[in-house]
Amino acid sequence: RVWAWWAVVAVCAAADVGWDLESCTESDLSCRNPPTLSIIFITKRPGGYDVLFESLSRQTSNDYELICIDDLGEGERRPAAIEMAREKGVPLTAMLKSKPKVRGKRFGQCNAINSGLALSRGAFITVVQDNVWLPPSFVHRTLSFFLGKGQMGRDVLLSYPERRFAAPEGRLSQ
Repeated sequence: RVWAWWAVVAVCAAADVGWDLESCTESDLSCRNPPTLSIIFITKRPGGYDVLFESLSRQTSNDYELICIDDLGEGERRPAAIEMAREKGVPLTAMLKSKPKVRGKRFGQCNAINSGLALSRGAFITVVQDNVWLPPSFVHRTLSFFLGKGQMGRDVLLSYPERRFAAPEGRLSQ
């Protein structure tokens, strides 16, 4: 079984991200129109991209962007992940390390989330951690929840309605 948790935030204010965005390539920052949902993927350990990209490639709704904050992404990992996203048709908007901090180390879960929030363009934002498998209806159900389908909609969802589920057979062997 795969356990996943994530927080969803409804509003993101523009912020000074602390990076030199002028030096980012087109694969770092997309010029597409903003999607409704921004998915922020945070990681600092090896692996996880294959599972994430595979599950995102099977979504029933494509109204999302993916922002990867990868504090391990050294060497060949970043280009390989960008290529994998392209091959799977995943709309990868940005793949960067966390923004510099005033004190202490660059790393940290909160700093990674804040870095992703600063780059997100969606009206709604969800944060997922590494080695997460998202069910095919994840984007659709998340947007349906926020848009309310005839209701006023909602501001914050602290966990996804499907907290525990099994990954497809053969996807996660260990």
